[in-house]
Amino acid sequence: MTSPLPIPLADVTAAGQQQRQTRVSALNQAYASAIARRKAAAAALVRARANGDRRIPSWTSQYQQAAANERDARAKLETYRSGTANPYNTEYTRLTQLGATNPDMEAILGKLTPYDPQSAVDRMNAATTRSNALQGLTQQRQQLNEDYANAARGAGYTQESNLRGVLGNFAGRGMAYSSGYGSAVGEQQRNYADYLGQIASTKQRGLAGAAASEAATQSNYLGMIGQALVGATGRLAGQAGKLGLASTDLPYYTELARRKLSAGGG
Repeated sequence: MTSPLPIPLADVTAAGQQQRQTRVSALNQAYASAIARRKAAAAALVRARANGDRRIPSWTSQYQQAAANERDARAKLETYRSGTANPYNTEYTRLTQLGATNPDMEAILGKLTPYDPQSAVDRMNAATTRSNALQGLTQQRQQLNEDYANAARGAGYTQESNLRGVLGNFAGRGMAYSSGYGSAVGEQQRNYADYLGQIASTKQRGLAGAAASEAATQSNYLGMIGQALVGATGRLAGQAGKLGLASTDLPYYTELARRKLSAGGG
Protein backbone atom coordinates (compact mmCIF):
# COMPACT_ATOMS: atom_id res chain seq x y z
CA MET A 1 0.00 0.00 0.00
CA THR A 2 1.15 3.54 -0.59
CA SER A 3 2.09 5.50 2.49
CA PRO A 4 -0.57 7.93 3.71
CA LEU A 5 0.46 11.56 3.71
CA PRO A 6 0.72 13.52 6.99
CA ILE A 7 -2.23 15.70 6.02
CA PRO A 8 -5.03 15.39 3.43
CA LEU A 9 -3.72 16.37 0.03
CA ALA A 10 -7.06 18.03 -0.68
CA ASP A 11 -5.96 20.66 1.86
CA VAL A 12 -2.58 21.22 0.22
CA THR A 13 -3.21 24.49 -1.58
CA ALA A 14 -1.72 27.96 -1.53
CA ALA A 15 -4.94 29.11 0.13
CA GLY A 16 -4.58 26.32 2.67
CA GLN A 17 -1.03 27.42 3.39
CA GLN A 18 -2.26 30.94 4.08
CA GLN A 19 -5.05 29.61 6.29
CA ARG A 20 -2.53 27.65 8.32
CA GLN A 21 -0.31 30.69 8.71
CA THR A 22 -3.36 32.63 9.89
CA ARG A 23 -4.07 29.84 12.39
CA VAL A 24 -0.48 29.95 13.68
CA SER A 25 -0.75 33.72 14.12
CA ALA A 26 -4.02 33.33 16.04
CA LEU A 27 -2.50 30.68 18.31
CA ASN A 28 0.54 32.91 18.90
CA GLN A 29 -1.71 35.79 19.86
CA ALA A 30 -3.72 33.56 22.20
CA TYR A 31 -0.49 32.37 23.84
CA ALA A 32 0.82 35.93 24.24
CA SER A 33 -2.51 37.00 25.74
CA ALA A 34 -2.43 34.06 28.17
CA ILE A 35 1.10 35.05 29.26
CA ALA A 36 -0.03 38.61 29.86
CA ARG A 37 -3.01 37.47 31.95
CA ARG A 38 -0.82 35.12 33.98
CA LYS A 39 1.65 37.92 34.68
CA ALA A 40 -1.17 40.27 35.68
CA ALA A 41 -2.60 37.63 38.02
CA ALA A 42 0.86 37.05 39.54
CA ALA A 43 1.33 40.77 40.15
CA ALA A 44 -2.11 41.03 41.76
CA LEU A 45 -1.29 38.08 44.02
CA VAL A 46 2.01 39.67 45.08
CA ARG A 47 0.23 42.92 45.96
CA ALA A 48 -2.46 41.05 47.88
CA ARG A 49 0.14 39.24 49.95
CA ALA A 50 2.09 42.43 50.59
CA ASN A 51 -1.06 44.20 51.78
CA GLY A 52 -2.41 41.30 53.78
CA ASP A 53 -5.50 41.23 51.57
CA ARG A 54 -8.17 38.84 52.79
CA ARG A 55 -8.83 37.84 49.17
CA ILE A 56 -5.45 36.10 48.85
CA PRO A 57 -7.14 32.70 48.25
CA SER A 58 -9.19 34.23 45.42
CA TRP A 59 -6.12 35.85 43.86
CA THR A 60 -4.23 32.58 44.23
CA SER A 61 -7.02 30.72 42.41
CA GLN A 62 -7.04 33.30 39.64
CA TYR A 63 -3.26 33.02 39.25
CA GLN A 64 -3.42 29.22 39.11
CA GLN A 65 -6.17 29.36 36.47
CA ALA A 66 -4.21 31.89 34.40
CA ALA A 67 -1.09 29.71 34.61
CA ALA A 68 -3.11 26.67 33.49
CA ASN A 69 -4.55 28.69 30.58
CA GLU A 70 -1.03 29.72 29.57
CA ARG A 71 0.14 26.12 29.55
CA ASP A 72 -2.89 25.10 27.50
CA ALA A 73 -2.31 27.90 24.95
CA ARG A 74 1.36 26.95 24.60
CA ALA A 75 0.48 23.26 24.14
CA LYS A 76 -2.05 24.10 21.40
CA LEU A 77 0.50 26.24 19.55
CA GLU A 78 3.27 23.63 19.78
CA THR A 79 0.94 20.79 18.81
CA TYR A 80 -0.31 22.63 15.75
CA ARG A 81 3.19 23.62 14.67
CA SER A 82 4.72 20.18 15.07
CA GLY A 83 1.74 18.13 13.93
CA THR A 84 0.39 20.16 11.02
CA ALA A 85 2.40 23.13 9.85
CA ASN A 86 5.74 21.48 9.16
CA PRO A 87 4.40 18.41 7.32
CA TYR A 88 2.08 20.73 5.41
CA ASN A 89 4.97 22.79 4.13
CA THR A 90 6.74 19.61 2.98
CA GLU A 91 3.64 18.29 1.21
CA TYR A 92 2.87 21.60 -0.44
CA THR A 93 6.43 21.91 -1.72
CA ARG A 94 6.39 18.40 -3.19
CA LEU A 95 2.99 18.87 -4.81
CA THR A 96 4.01 22.13 -6.47
CA GLN A 97 7.29 20.60 -7.66
CA LEU A 98 5.52 17.68 -9.32
CA GLY A 99 2.87 20.02 -10.71
CA ALA A 100 5.56 22.14 -12.35
CA THR A 101 7.26 19.14 -13.99
CA ASN A 102 3.96 17.51 -15.02
CA PRO A 103 1.89 20.43 -16.30
CA ASP A 104 -0.88 18.58 -18.15
CA MET A 105 -3.26 15.70 -17.58
CA GLU A 106 -1.49 13.32 -19.97
CA ALA A 107 1.83 13.81 -18.19
CA ILE A 108 0.25 13.29 -14.79
CA LEU A 109 -1.78 10.21 -15.69
CA GLY A 110 1.15 8.83 -17.64
CA LYS A 111 2.91 8.33 -14.31
CA LEU A 112 0.30 5.73 -13.40
CA THR A 113 0.57 3.68 -16.59
CA PRO A 114 3.67 1.61 -15.69
CA TYR A 115 1.80 0.29 -12.65
CA ASP A 116 -1.70 0.16 -14.15
CA PRO A 117 -1.88 -0.60 -17.91
CA GLN A 118 -5.68 -0.44 -17.79
CA SER A 119 -5.46 3.28 -17.11
CA ALA A 120 -3.71 3.71 -20.46
CA VAL A 121 -6.57 1.86 -22.20
CA ASP A 122 -9.17 3.97 -20.41
CA ARG A 123 -7.37 7.17 -21.33
CA MET A 124 -7.04 6.07 -24.96
CA ASN A 125 -10.77 5.33 -25.12
CA ALA A 126 -11.56 8.74 -23.65
CA ALA A 127 -9.20 10.48 -26.06
CA THR A 128 -10.62 8.59 -29.06
CA THR A 129 -14.19 9.45 -28.10
CA ARG A 130 -13.28 13.10 -27.74
CA SER A 131 -11.25 13.16 -30.96
CA ASN A 132 -14.10 11.66 -32.98
CA ALA A 133 -16.61 14.09 -31.54
CA LEU A 134 -14.35 17.09 -32.13
CA GLN A 135 -13.66 15.96 -35.69
CA GLY A 136 -17.40 15.82 -36.33
CA LEU A 137 -17.83 19.32 -34.88
CA THR A 138 -15.00 20.64 -37.05
CA GLN A 139 -16.75 19.26 -40.12
CA GLN A 140 -20.02 20.76 -38.91
CA ARG A 141 -18.42 24.19 -38.58
CA GLN A 142 -16.81 23.90 -42.00
CA GLN A 143 -20.16 22.97 -43.54
CA LEU A 144 -21.88 25.91 -41.84
CA ASN A 145 -19.28 28.33 -43.17
CA GLU A 146 -19.41 26.81 -46.65
CA ASP A 147 -23.22 26.92 -46.73
CA TYR A 148 -23.18 30.55 -45.63
CA ALA A 149 -20.52 31.51 -48.18
CA ASN A 150 -22.38 29.75 -51.00
CA ALA A 151 -25.72 31.28 -50.01
CA ALA A 152 -24.21 34.76 -49.70
CA ARG A 153 -22.42 34.40 -53.03
CA GLY A 154 -25.60 33.20 -54.75
CA ALA A 155 -27.59 36.00 -53.17
CA GLY A 156 -25.04 38.49 -54.50
CA TYR A 157 -25.43 37.18 -58.04
CA THR A 158 -29.21 37.25 -57.71
CA GLN A 159 -29.08 40.80 -56.36
CA GLU A 160 -27.05 41.99 -59.33
CA SER A 161 -29.53 40.34 -61.72
CA ASN A 162 -32.52 41.77 -59.88
CA LEU A 163 -31.09 45.29 -59.92
CA ARG A 164 -30.46 45.00 -63.65
CA GLY A 165 -34.03 43.83 -64.08
CA VAL A 166 -35.38 46.77 -62.11
CA LEU A 167 -33.34 49.19 -64.19
CA GLY A 168 -34.45 47.56 -67.42
CA ASN A 169 -38.09 47.66 -66.34
CA PHE A 170 -38.05 51.32 -65.51
CA ALA A 171 -35.87 52.23 -68.52
CA GLY A 172 -38.32 50.46 -70.82
CA ARG A 173 -41.05 52.74 -69.54
CA GLY A 174 -38.90 55.84 -69.85
CA MET A 175 -38.59 56.13 -66.07
CA ALA A 176 -34.93 55.22 -65.59
CA TYR A 177 -33.51 56.81 -62.43
CA SER A 178 -36.88 58.27 -61.50
CA SER A 179 -38.12 58.43 -57.93
CA GLY A 180 -40.10 55.25 -58.57
CA TYR A 181 -36.96 53.54 -59.75
CA GLY A 182 -35.13 54.70 -56.61
CA SER A 183 -37.89 53.30 -54.38
CA ALA A 184 -37.80 49.97 -56.20
CA VAL A 185 -34.02 49.76 -55.85
CA GLY A 186 -34.30 50.59 -52.16
CA GLU A 187 -36.86 47.86 -51.63
CA GLN A 188 -34.65 45.36 -53.45
CA GLN A 189 -31.64 46.30 -51.33
CA ARG A 190 -33.65 45.94 -48.11
CA ASN A 191 -34.77 42.47 -49.15
CA TYR A 192 -31.17 41.55 -49.96
CA ALA A 193 -29.93 42.83 -46.60
CA ASP A 194 -32.69 40.95 -44.76
CA TYR A 195 -31.74 37.72 -46.49
CA LEU A 196 -28.06 38.18 -45.65
CA GLY A 197 -29.05 38.78 -42.04
CA GLN A 198 -31.13 35.61 -41.99
CA ILE A 199 -28.41 33.35 -43.35
CA ALA A 200 -25.82 34.98 -41.04
CA SER A 201 -28.13 34.34 -38.08
CA THR A 202 -28.56 30.72 -39.16
CA LYS A 203 -24.78 30.31 -39.32
CA GLN A 204 -24.27 31.90 -35.88
CA ARG A 205 -26.91 29.66 -34.30
CA GLY A 206 -25.20 26.66 -35.82
CA LEU A 207 -21.78 27.78 -34.56
CA ALA A 208 -23.21 28.42 -31.10
CA GLY A 209 -24.67 24.93 -31.10
CA ALA A 210 -21.30 23.52 -32.12
CA ALA A 211 -19.61 25.43 -29.30
CA ALA A 212 -22.11 24.01 -26.81
CA SER A 213 -21.52 20.51 -28.18
CA GLU A 214 -17.76 21.03 -27.86
CA ALA A 215 -18.16 22.04 -24.21
CA ALA A 216 -20.29 18.94 -23.62
CA THR A 217 -17.67 16.82 -25.37
CA GLN A 218 -14.95 18.20 -23.11
CA SER A 219 -17.13 17.61 -20.05
CA ASN A 220 -17.75 14.03 -21.15
CA TYR A 221 -14.03 13.53 -21.73
CA LEU A 222 -13.18 14.82 -18.26
CA GLY A 223 -15.83 12.53 -16.81
CA MET A 224 -14.26 9.54 -18.55
CA ILE A 225 -10.80 10.60 -17.37
CA GLY A 226 -12.18 11.01 -13.86
CA GLN A 227 -13.51 7.47 -13.96
CA ALA A 228 -10.16 6.25 -15.29
CA LEU A 229 -8.44 8.01 -12.41
CA VAL A 230 -10.79 6.50 -9.85
CA GLY A 231 -10.24 3.05 -11.32
CA ALA A 232 -6.48 3.46 -11.46
CA THR A 233 -6.32 4.71 -7.88
CA GLY A 234 -8.39 1.80 -6.63
CA ARG A 235 -6.43 -0.81 -8.56
CA LEU A 236 -3.08 0.63 -7.54
CA ALA A 237 -4.08 0.78 -3.89
CA GLY A 238 -5.09 -2.86 -4.02
CA GLN A 239 -2.03 -4.07 -5.93
CA ALA A 240 0.71 -1.85 -4.53
CA GLY A 241 2.08 -4.48 -2.18
CA LYS A 242 2.07 -7.22 -4.82
CA LEU A 243 3.67 -4.94 -7.41
CA GLY A 244 6.30 -3.72 -4.99
CA LEU A 245 5.14 -0.19 -5.75
CA ALA A 246 7.79 2.11 -4.35
CA SER A 247 6.50 5.36 -5.80
CA THR A 248 5.66 7.50 -2.79
CA ASP A 249 4.65 10.18 -5.29
CA LEU A 250 1.54 8.24 -6.38
CA PRO A 251 -0.82 10.14 -4.01
CA TYR A 252 0.54 13.41 -5.38
CA TYR A 253 -0.11 12.39 -8.97
CA THR A 254 -3.67 11.34 -8.23
CA GLU A 255 -4.28 14.62 -6.39
CA LEU A 256 -2.76 16.64 -9.24
CA ALA A 257 -5.05 14.83 -11.69
CA ARG A 258 -8.06 15.51 -9.46
CA ARG A 259 -7.21 19.21 -9.41
CA LYS A 260 -6.77 19.30 -13.18
CA LEU A 261 -10.22 17.77 -13.55
CA SER A 262 -11.72 20.31 -11.14
CA ALA A 263 -10.11 23.13 -13.12
CA GLY A 264 -11.44 21.84 -16.43
CA GLY A 265 -8.70 19.43 -17.40
CA GLY A 266 -5.86 20.22 -19.78
